[in-house]
Amino acid sequence: DKNNVSDLFEMDSGQDGHSDGDEFLSGTDPENSLDILAINKLSIDTQGNLILHWSSKPGKTYQIQGSGLLDKGVWKNIGAQVIADSKHSTFNLGRPKTVLHRVVLIR
Repeated sequence: DKNNVSDLFEMDSGQDGHSDGDEFLSGTDPENSLDILAINKLSIDTQGNLILHWSSKPGKTYQIQGSGLLDKGVWKNIGAQVIADSKHSTFNLGRPKTVLHRVVLIR
């Protein structure tokens, strides 16, 4: 391998667009194409706040990050970490100043 990264780490067993290595780091099953760490729903509450929804693993800790269009790919933590207590987690972004958002597994 020319890039010094194991081909096993770069494989996409689930053929879901996420490498097995990325899925290992995010705590998802690389062989299950439906088990990915991603924001899967956006909603707006009655006060006009943006709510992020994602599939989570109970007991795992997640961080929401945001980036602006002019931030050149720099991601910044938004709010406190979320410890999942079910298979579905949410985060109230309020009225965000950033336009791009993602959820990352902390531990």
